[in-house]
Amino acid sequence: MGFVVFFIEHSPAGNSCGPHEHNFSEIVYIEGSAGHVCFGERRKRLKDGDIMVHPAHTVHAAGNIRAARHYCLGVKGWETEGLGEGVFKSTPELRERMQSIRHELERKDVFYKALIEAKALEITLLVRRLSGGSDTRAPSVAVEHARDIIDQRFDRKLSITHLADELMATTDVLRLAFKKRYGVTPMRYLVEKRINAAKEMLAGSSKKIGSIAVECGFESEYYFSRLFRQVTGASPRDYRAKAVAVIHSQQ
Repeated sequence: MGFVVFFIEHSPAGNSCGPHEHNFSEIVYIEGSAGHVCFGERRKRLKDGDIMVHPAHTVHAAGNIRAARHYCLGVKGWETEGLGEGVFKSTPELRERMQSIRHELERKDVFYKALIEAKALEITLLVRRLSGGSDTRAPSVAVEHARDIIDQRFDRKLSITHLADELMATTDVLRLAFKKRYGVTPMRYLVEKRINAAKEMLAGSSKKIGSIAVECGFESEYYFSRLFRQVTGASPRDYRAKAVAVIHSQQ
């Protein structure tokens, strides 16, 4: 989650803000206002307790009839995928989190930045729920992050369920979208990543095969050897011998 900015804007009666846009998504909680907001050519009324949502790079303008206070939150990241532009009725949960961010900024106690980012994430997802957003991530975004997670953590315990939970996607959606994008399932990609890492270690080090298996994320040497043979057609020991022989012949 990329927390960008949070500020409270005190708008006097009759105040107006001309057309503009941001390179981040903006979520605005309205307190005490009566006015309007324009999304391009569309004009919407604003009232006390409303939430305005402006996805990144969307032009908008606003004005209020009477004095108001606007809690403005700017966010970036995959969590903003699917945010719907518009005006929505707020909830007690949203109001509480907006006010909590204000308190954290005022106090600046230990961990306040991390707490603000956590609350910004909650606000973003709650607003996505308000605007009718799906409870799964956009497939194109999910598969990219799934691949990044595998690339960075292939040597640790990973499963399709772990990935789906972390990315807030269903396992079926993630599996199908990943295969469509990269030609293999997430778990096949993980196996290939581990096998390729093991190949490099077999050819370039004298580490024991059991140690290589563990360092590459396999549960046991037996499982590693069986899978390695299935993928490469050779046992880890035979692969090492051939790789070392090739290296020596080139010297």
